[in-house]
Amino acid sequence: MSQDINICDNIRNVDDLFQDFKYEKYRIIKQLLTNPYRLINKLWTNDSPILIDRQCLSQLESHKRMNIRSRIHGKQCISTCTRKFYRCQACVKISRIFNLCSIKGPYIIECGTRKNHKISIDKLKITLLKKCLIKCMKHTIGLDLFTNKILTTYYLDFIFKEMKLDHIENIYSSFICGDYGYLLKDYELLTMSQIVENSNFSNGLILNPNVARGIVNQLVIIFHILDKYKFWYGLPNHYALQFSTSPINYTYLGHSIKSNFTLKLGNLGQGGITILNNNVRLFNYSNIIELQKNCRSYKNYITKSLNYSYNIQDSNLGCQIYKLSFESPNHTYFCIYDQCIGYFNSSLNFYLFMIWLMSYKEFYLAIINDSYLYQIWNSMWLPNEVLKINDEINKFHERKSQSLKMGIKLEKDDFNELIHFISKFWLRTNCLDLILKQIK
Repeated sequence: MSQDINICDNIRNVDDLFQDFKYEKYRIIKQLLTNPYRLINKLWTNDSPILIDRQCLSQLESHKRMNIRSRIHGKQCISTCTRKFYRCQACVKISRIFNLCSIKGPYIIECGTRKNHKISIDKLKITLLKKCLIKCMKHTIGLDLFTNKILTTYYLDFIFKEMKLDHIENIYSSFICGDYGYLLKDYELLTMSQIVENSNFSNGLILNPNVARGIVNQLVIIFHILDKYKFWYGLPNHYALQFSTSPINYTYLGHSIKSNFTLKLGNLGQGGITILNNNVRLFNYSNIIELQKNCRSYKNYITKSLNYSYNIQDSNLGCQIYKLSFESPNHTYFCIYDQCIGYFNSSLNFYLFMIWLMSYKEFYLAIINDSYLYQIWNSMWLPNEVLKINDEINKFHERKSQSLKMGIKLEKDDFNELIHFISKFWLRTNCLDLILKQIK
């Protein structure tokens, strides 16, 4: 249990505390860039650069929120005196920002330069912390979901902040207290589901074309930047894309990017990324176990065709196309080859996110009714497959409509359905470069 009186000098007020969080992230990034193996070996030990206390008696004041059922089953509240003495450094720090007992969240900062700023705390049950070197794959480190989420988010945030861009959800601090891992994050971010229902972005039937353009343009930039890092997101999900109401205005490779909102990648951790400084790859270890059980090679699921000639204006050169060749897609096989190998990562990331976005009818209608957006969508596919793709998407929306009438929710985040869809069509390895040329 940690009760370090020296931490009080560094967190005398809220601004000092957030500065301490910033230094904590900097130290982790520095170790990740210079000696990731040393960082991984120290994580979750007594010398861990990220706070951990599995025996904390306070656990973010959770004992005070104990419900009547827990009391009936014999769980006891810890006295205030005992709790305050045997609480970890993380509990001390967080208690200086806001009163965790007063509300369930979001938590509002009451003083300092961030006064009235809303903060949320993500809570994840920690069952097993994994740090594993994959012997058969040189320079590859497998991590549990929580650890991978922290390191991936910190590293991606560092990459974009170096470019003065803000396309990654911000995690102020992370720690483990008791049986849970916690992430201190910004609260006021919108999800895609909220965007299509927000009158500022949609009329309820179709997304504002400028909003759809902003999403596509920023998504292209994000994955184009991450291409050299062989970044693999994994399954697009409800919190994969998050929206800040802060406007953006910057230039990337000569292309002007303007929007009244900022698109951010969120809920990271299930995929993988390569650290350029040392060529070490981090990824979520969980799926590797399933791959080893089945002993199947990822190569069986990809076929390639070289030098396909596209008849597209300003891009008539031949290019490489590829296809997911398995007929019964499996989540495990699909994730693993990309998490560890990095095969057409950015291209495949973009295709999966675009198909996932098209599962929102409001976004789909904005794409097909805007000449600029439809040109981008059309250029992603083989000319003889575009109509079939659009027909498949229309069928999805019809099934969704019928399901809603029957009171059945058709999930957009069904991985097998998403991969089954995309495995029917040929994909371009250079789709991001092609679309980047069309951005205006």
